[in-house]
Amino acid sequence: MRILVHESSIVAISLLYLVLDAVGGSSSHDCSCCVSSSSVADRVFQTRDVVTTQAMGARCAVAADFDGDGDMDLVSASAVDNTVAWFQNDGSGHFGGPQQVTYSSNGARIVTVGDIDADGKIDIIVASYYDHTVGWFKNDGAGNFGNIHITILP
Repeated sequence: MRILVHESSIVAISLLYLVLDAVGGSSSHDCSCCVSSSSVADRVFQTRDVVTTQAMGARCAVAADFDGDGDMDLVSASAVDNTVAWFQNDGSGHFGGPQQVTYSSNGARIVTVGDIDADGKIDIIVASYYDHTVGWFKNDGAGNFGNIHITILP
């Protein structure tokens, strides 16, 4: 599976790898998914930097500045390990290890970002398949996220 996210860079997930290509993009925060049986190397994404191999069942990734340093960080949702985690960009396109947002998003499928509470800080929104929830995590501006605010879907 390959998942594309358009931001100042395009983020792709191929197989179980979360990778980054700095090729430019739009300002959309939407996940665009397509199924592909191709390997990591293809005509569009010829070079990649592996961000993590720990996002088990990675479904979606989005770029945003979570810590207020001006660099585009990454957040991913992975369904197999029920994890939403973010990865801090050091400013040169290299990313640190996963930082927990939650390990209990039951079947995390979609993640997106936005300033939900209008406090000027980018929050994280996640949709979970198995517990039928859409929730958001409040960002304190330094990349620390509070408890989930949940909306239970019918």
